Amino acid sequence: IGLIEQKLKTLGNKLEVKKSEEAILHFYDTSVSKLFEKFAHDSRKFSKFYLESKTSIRIYDTYESLGHFFENMEDARGNLMDSLKRIELKYEFRDFKHESFERFDHNSIISLNFDYESISISDGRNEFQIQKHYDELLSEDEIQKLVGVELKRHQQAIEQKIQDLRQ
Repeated sequence: IGLIEQKLKTLGNKLEVKKSEEAILHFYDTSVSKLFEKFAHDSRKFSKFYLESKTSIRIYDTYESLGHFFENMEDARGNLMDSLKRIELKYEFRDFKHESFERFDHNSIISLNFDYESISISDGRNEFQIQKHYDELLSEDEIQKLVGVELKRHQQAIEQKIQDLRQ
């Protein structure tokens, strides 16, 4: 037994907390809520360029492929269970306020995928990804990086549209 324990130590840390409703709710309350607050606050700066904008939370579980939409964190929290597969934090922007843009919409998304032993958090294009165990929290720096990558993607989309219109 001692030899097995030694060999296992060389392979990494042992799993302390597995996926459960309690672990999901704890991660949601301590990390997802802070991430959503920062994401919504910082994304709101782009709202002045659009006729319509709104936030939403979409929850997918093992049994449903379409997911459920919620407008606030509290309502979404009430629908979390151990069959959770994914959460999408979304900020939708509709109808850019400039006539030369014609129809220009943008969706900013941060996805959280829940596996048996870990959570994978990424921006809308999977360009930046963070892996967390259920007993770990997102740091302020990680939250800032996730939100920053998504805001930069939005800014680049607008700049690209401006460049395309100038040609």
